[in-house]
Amino acid sequence: MQGGLLLLTASAGLCGDRTAAAILQECHRRRYRGVVVPFPAPSLIRTLARPLYRAGLELWLHEQDAPAAPGCWVLVNTSQTRGSLSERLSQAVRAFGPERIVLDLQRLRMDFSLPCPGGKGTYLTAAQLCRLQNGRTVFYSKELGVRYFTYRQDGASRFVLLDDGDTLNRKLTLGAQLGVTRGLLTLPECSDILPELLANRKA
Repeated sequence: MQGGLLLLTASAGLCGDRTAAAILQECHRRRYRGVVVPFPAPSLIRTLARPLYRAGLELWLHEQDAPAAPGCWVLVNTSQTRGSLSERLSQAVRAFGPERIVLDLQRLRMDFSLPCPGGKGTYLTAAQLCRLQNGRTVFYSKELGVRYFTYRQDGASRFVLLDDGDTLNRKLTLGAQLGVTRGLLTLPECSDILPELLANRKA
């Protein structure tokens, strides 16, 4: 695909001048307009930011690394498992300005035990989510911006957080209300809801 972005998916071993040169070469070969680094990777960013800037290419960074590249786009993850999504986005807007922010619309499909003090759950595949969700009542959390349902397993209570086309559209709308006009979706995790998202953006 020409004119798109090169998405890096792992930070292991990604640092040094050779890595930066290889990334730059791939961008030129495929005519990408920039690079997306959705995970914290300070060593990589230190070697990559300047060559990309000199080449006139965009750099989309995890917000933790944004201070290392003042001209970058800042990725703000919208997969909220605690607190308020609205407050989180408002804080990011105050920190970086709405014009630099890109909503990282990672599709949430997580299974949690109750209680869950650490806030970390288990990732669910689409098939696993479908089996768990079947026949259960699903609710919407305005604070988190996601849907959820509860169930019991081996005598213990559990809950599942999930995104769909509607929740991701709501997140985009919330971002727009704060002046944020860009969002990042990844495939294939959003392939089934992409038509719905695009249709609502055009409406």
